[in-house]
Amino acid sequence: MRDFLIIRNKWFSLFILTFGCYITDSTASAELESQSLKNQQNINSINSKIDTMSIKASDNNEKIDQLNKKLLSLQEQIGKNSIYINGLKDSIRAFQQLDISSASADQDIINSLIRIQSKLNIIEDKIFYSDSLYFNLLNDIVLIEAQIEDLNQNIDNVTSLNISIQEIQDQIDVEMELPLVSNYKASYDLAIELYMNKEYQKSLEAFKTLVSLDQKHSLADNSQFWIGQIYYIQKNYELAISEYKKVSVLGDMNKAPDADYKIALSYINLEKTDLALDQFNYIIEKYPNNIDLINKSIKFIEGNK
Repeated sequence: MRDFLIIRNKWFSLFILTFGCYITDSTASAELESQSLKNQQNINSINSKIDTMSIKASDNNEKIDQLNKKLLSLQEQIGKNSIYINGLKDSIRAFQQLDISSASADQDIINSLIRIQSKLNIIEDKIFYSDSLYFNLLNDIVLIEAQIEDLNQNIDNVTSLNISIQEIQDQIDVEMELPLVSNYKASYDLAIELYMNKEYQKSLEAFKTLVSLDQKHSLADNSQFWIGQIYYIQKNYELAISEYKKVSVLGDMNKAPDADYKIALSYINLEKTDLALDQFNYIIEKYPNNIDLINKSIKFIEGNK
């Protein structure tokens, strides 16, 4: 009887160990498959966003080409008008040198001078209108280039986020466990993902938290830049300027040039042309090696002469 009880207890213990391990492995596998499916869905969603942004960037490039053609046409027209005006001025000077008091200077000459002067005034008005149109087109080009720059930055961030998700997926496959989002870079990527999904308020809070946690981190200036960017998108340009100005004292300061350029664009949107010109001149002096920003700044300055 005693031997029977011992054998029964051994078989019962073996059954519990085998069945318990089977349940644990099945539960872990189910959770892993669920997490892998969610990550794959995130990757597919981000790839779709990248394709959409690429199409928008292509459309903006076509708009810039059309605007450049219009600018060339206006410049040719201005050149023709200038030649015509110079000819009229020479004619006026020649008439003014005539002796109107003589017998040959009659009322017809005076009437001709009046008509020429009237035509000259009309042409000057047209030239003024052409200059104004040229300036507006130039402003449009600057703003479109800024939008393209924002799209490129968003595409870079989405691409980086896509790589991060793939790395997490690889880690799951290798280590067979769920990752923990606990470091600065992972939190920054999460804030970028919120921004890309247009959850601006949550993204804003996330970036502010990152800045407050460690202002010396290499991504602190990037986080501060996106704070200004959110206000810029919301057309709160005064607050955007205030936030962009904080970028230059945080992190590795590699976002300072972009922040200073966005300050100039904010002044344009606020119709504060003088402040915008001062900011563009500051960019030219501050970042002599940043050819792209210098060319954009010079283009705007020349358009306001």
